[in-house]
Amino acid sequence: MATPHHNINAIHTAFGYQQRVPEDVPPFSSPVLAGGTYWLYTFEEEGVYDYVCSPHEAFGMAGRIVAGSATGPGAEPIDMESEDEQARPPTLTAALVLSDEALDPERIVEEGSVSWDGVADESKQLLIEIRGGEEPVSHNSHE
Repeated sequence: MATPHHNINAIHTAFGYQQRVPEDVPPFSSPVLAGGTYWLYTFEEEGVYDYVCSPHEAFGMAGRIVAGSATGPGAEPIDMESEDEQARPPTLTAALVLSDEALDPERIVEEGSVSWDGVADESKQLLIEIRGGEEPVSHNSHE
């Protein structure tokens, strides 16, 4: 990680999310990392792995890795209409990022990788308001 205070957190039912990694994969999460450090994970099961940076999920820090073929729960569209209080979908900008057509699992397989620049600008919209004192520091709305 180039900057500090990031982690890699599987979108997994054990963490209160809808399952977005292969069914038989146990939950995984890195510690919060210092700048200039890294964390390694071995993908032993084939399928789609969606993950977020827990401290920055609302800001869109999310990603998708396809190990082998585009199979499993992460290969399906995110269920934003679910009423399951025990297993929520990714939230705010992370949900937009992971739903962007650039991150379609089959596209990732075909192209080998997709850069952040490949994700549409409207999928990177900040959906929260950050306040500093009395005035908003940054505000982008999604309507």
